[in-house]
Amino acid sequence: FDEAGATPQVADPFDAILFPAEIPAPRFAHVAAAVGGDMFVYGGAGGPTMRQPLGDVWRFRTASKEWERYPMPPDAEGMEPAAAVYDAAASLMLVEGAPQMVAFGGHGRSGFLADTTFVYVGFDIMGGEEEAVEEPEAPAEEA
Repeated sequence: FDEAGATPQVADPFDAILFPAEIPAPRFAHVAAAVGGDMFVYGGAGGPTMRQPLGDVWRFRTASKEWERYPMPPDAEGMEPAAAVYDAAASLMLVEGAPQMVAFGGHGRSGFLADTTFVYVGFDIMGGEEEAVEEPEAPAEEA
């Protein structure tokens, strides 16, 4: 309080962001992971009743404060992730310069996905484009 007893004005620590373009549909029970400085959102439940499992992947570019629907690479035709609700996700870096998001489990349209794992590989954290990344070789088994 100042001498007159007025409440001090505090700068708002949050930025209001107006999204003129496409943004993710409302959802809950989704997963999000920070990958290479951006945030990726996958799945959850939405639709008119907020009960429809979703299988889309969205990227929030923190530098430009823009959302984009993350496209699957052309060679991944038919390998789109299953819709999932209440799954878990994390980001990791197994290959230098190629952060990954891993999503596991949850509940899909046909039941529990306890044995299902999706790995999004090859996010170029500098240019924002997907790059082909060689997977690390598995260690040789001992005889």
